[in-house]
Amino acid sequence: MAKATCQPTVYPEEARRLGAAGQTEVEMEVNPEGKVTRVAIIKSSGNTPGHQALDALAINTISKCIFAPAPGFLSGTGRMVYVWRLDS
Repeated sequence: MAKATCQPTVYPEEARRLGAAGQTEVEMEVNPEGKVTRVAIIKSSGNTPGHQALDALAINTISKCIFAPAPGFLSGTGRMVYVWRLDS
């Protein structure tokens, strides 16, 4: 999958307050114009409200990424893993 331009993430305050950390694996589909058309959680970071905030941020961030256009090609899929760590 081509390089993307994405907005940086800011650790959700709720997740920080609850001490949530982990990894969120997402799968995305990108159309030939470089727009993300589908995002799905493949593996959640956890099952607490803090983890749900991390997963929601991953979906929101990926859905707004812009990839390099690939006119004449079909839509493509890719996966990405967000690693969430709290600073000590």
